[in-house]
Amino acid sequence: MPNSLSHSTSLNLYEAIQQEGEKFQEYYLWLERSMPPIFFEEVNRENLLLITHSLMGFNLQDYFSTINRKSAAIVLSLDSPDADLRILRYFTSYGIKNYQTYVSTEPVPFPSVFVPLRIATIDFT
Repeated sequence: MPNSLSHSTSLNLYEAIQQEGEKFQEYYLWLERSMPPIFFEEVNRENLLLITHSLMGFNLQDYFSTINRKSAAIVLSLDSPDADLRILRYFTSYGIKNYQTYVSTEPVPFPSVFVPLRIATIDFT
């Protein structure tokens, strides 16, 4: 089966993949530097990859992102005194077995935002 992508499309795809990889690395390294060590002990690798991808577009999602899993959810938000209430209001009809949050030691890596990141993991019954 012949390759249906033109040469210019292939180059654009290659550039997009390269830019995505660089952006992923930047945000993954930020998480490693900014999140408490317990975060990496308690969050599995698959969820860490999902969190990193979500963080890459966090500013485009108005600094609030929900990742829905089969029997769990992960929420990224800016840290604030009412952050837990803002997060949990979306899960009032769920039975919550466990709710854990982690707060970064540095502000989120976006220009003109000087607030730490809060990552909540929620396990449902």
